Amino acid sequence: MSTFLEICQRAAGESGAFNTGYTLPTTVVNQTGHEGQLVQWVKDAWRDIQVHRSRWEWMRDEFSANLVSSTQRYSGADLGLTRHAAWIVCPDSANDSGVTIYGQAEGVSDERQLSWMTWNEFRRRLLRGAASTTTGYPAYFTIDPARRLVLYPIPDRVFVVQGEYVKTPQVLALDADVPEMPERFHDLIWMKALLRSASDEEALSQYPIWRNDYKVLLNELERDELPEVSVAGWDTHSVGFGSRFD
Repeated sequence: MSTFLEICQRAAGESGAFNTGYTLPTTVVNQTGHEGQLVQWVKDAWRDIQVHRSRWEWMRDEFSANLVSSTQRYSGADLGLTRHAAWIVCPDSANDSGVTIYGQAEGVSDERQLSWMTWNEFRRRLLRGAASTTTGYPAYFTIDPARRLVLYPIPDRVFVVQGEYVKTPQVLALDADVPEMPERFHDLIWMKALLRSASDEEALSQYPIWRNDYKVLLNELERDELPEVSVAGWDTHSVGFGSRFD
């Protein structure tokens, strides 16, 4: 397990500047000067890696939350998700959509799949006229332009909705913070940090070596931590960033 501090120390040890008078940082907190810059490079490198792809497996998580009677639309925050970035669904309604629901009073034995609709179809068919006020046991869902889950019919009592979502990037802040991706890829972070620092350091000769090592390990990460592609496209864990999946 590599902590934020350990990754910063590794980056410092590999940096030419720290071989010419600088000491290795003993904390990541309240650093200034060259040490503070290095801590920021590592922090930024970790964010760069997380946003490099939208489908990293380690950035997926599950949710289970209560819906409120008479409330049709829910943001991630409404469901208690502090790091919600996108919902994970399978847009192919012939397959498992990835989102289920059951009545709280009935219990999990009542769990059933919610059927997916695109926002445009949902709005045209279910949010106009008399249909827009229908209440009952939700059977359909979509994602509106504000990235909220929208259910139909409108819940008429407390239901439990379950599924998966993509988390926003983790921010490293404290010495003991550990990057969420698999440990064997943690070297990518200090490598990326050194690539960021190369233009400011007297170590440009090392840049091609760092870049090559980074690309090799990044390829391994992409092989291991991206969903497999099927003949029909992404599997049932397809991810959509944005307001809808059209």
